[in-house]
Amino acid sequence: MFLRAIVKILFSLFILSSLSAHAKDCFYAELVAIQPQSTDILVRVRNGSGTYWKRVASQDDLYAASYQSAAQHALASGLRVMLRFSDSDNYNCSFSDYGSSPDAFRVY
Repeated sequence: MFLRAIVKILFSLFILSSLSAHAKDCFYAELVAIQPQSTDILVRVRNGSGTYWKRVASQDDLYAASYQSAAQHALASGLRVMLRFSDSDNYNCSFSDYGSSPDAFRVY
């Protein structure tokens, strides 16, 4: 019984670590603009390599209002942001991307 619980915990940790291992976190020093469009919400972010437009969400996404609110908070307060893209280990954070939406949007 005890061994079964340990196996379940280890399996859960393995699954969680494998999911996060395939994510790419993009850190930006500043969010400089927000551009809501009819279909998408875009943000302009800056890091040491340059300034880039990133698609945050489609207007139809359930989390669009939440991400836009977080972006407005970062813009107003000058906080840094992190965008997590789990669809590719090879995601390049240093280019404008109008097609991919992040799986996480963090203000810090």
